[in-house]
Amino acid sequence: MKLKNVLKYGVAAAALSMMLLCAPAAYAEGPEAEAAPADPAVAAESVEDENALFTGMHLSQSSMTLTVRSSNQNPSSSLSVRRTDEEYSSVRWTSSNGSVASVDSYGTVTARGVGYATITATTNKGESATCRVTVERATAELDQSYLCLNITYDNAHPTGQLNLQDSYYGSSYERWSSSNTNVVTVSDGGMVTAQGVGTATVTARTSNGESASCRVTVSNSVGDVSVSQTVLLMPDVGSVQQLSATIAAAGGEGMARTWVSMNPAVATVSESGYVTAVGNGETKIIVSSPDGKYAECTCYVGDAARQYQSQQQMQAALGVVVLVVVAGVIILVMMGGAA
Repeated sequence: MKLKNVLKYGVAAAALSMMLLCAPAAYAEGPEAEAAPADPAVAAESVEDENALFTGMHLSQSSMTLTVRSSNQNPSSSLSVRRTDEEYSSVRWTSSNGSVASVDSYGTVTARGVGYATITATTNKGESATCRVTVERATAELDQSYLCLNITYDNAHPTGQLNLQDSYYGSSYERWSSSNTNVVTVSDGGMVTAQGVGTATVTARTSNGESASCRVTVSNSVGDVSVSQTVLLMPDVGSVQQLSATIAAAGGEGMARTWVSMNPAVATVSESGYVTAVGNGETKIIVSSPDGKYAECTCYVGDAARQYQSQQQMQAALGVVVLVVVAGVIILVMMGGAA
């Protein structure tokens, strides 16, 4: 298929996906929210906005959750009435449990206490719609659920800071602990220090008995070998290019490096990393350290190098192919690419 046709079909597919994505979704009304148990000691709050003009009785949310934190004891969220085909001169908002959630004349719901409440909007024509409100306290959380530390030759004990997120009980906690102190230790302030390769779980326990954990992985890159190029293109037979290698260890600059070509008929390599193109094809150039760690570079010579370059140019022209699923239909979308 010609590039022009590929791009044409890609643009058409992208246009189709945008049409499907922008199509108005059918409104599906969920099951009726379960009413919270009535509390006779708490009168339902009721306010009315006589100047509002609404059509229809669909609320913007059928349920909502408000989370109480130490930094925000009374979170809030807004409800609105959706329009259909009839007009109403007024709407009245009520809460089934004002000690849990209150609502004002604009449909703003504010948390008052932990529990459940039902917010109801009723028009002057007697039609109504409800929203189920859950008010909960924030539980203890750490600012990271995963932490990776890497031991290097110049940093044998890397560190990472963990912090207890704002919860209903603030940042109060009893202690920090590590499941494996041979891998990581943790200070009273949440500072994690690597001790050895492996995995461990760091846990913070709050003053009220809640806990939050972070999975920590420690790796060791001491002695790792890296090569200056992972792909080497040599279109001209007889040409020479130099590779270099780095050993991540104390005194690594002076360590011996062993260079090997896996196919000398394609390319050879000298003791100092000079690669000479010998014949058409592909080979691996391997460089290793005295302790056996190694890195490799893929070398393409002659026609193989030119073919590799063509493939890279084609990928750059076409861009990234993305499969988008819309309403059960798989659509091919071309992202980027040449005009």
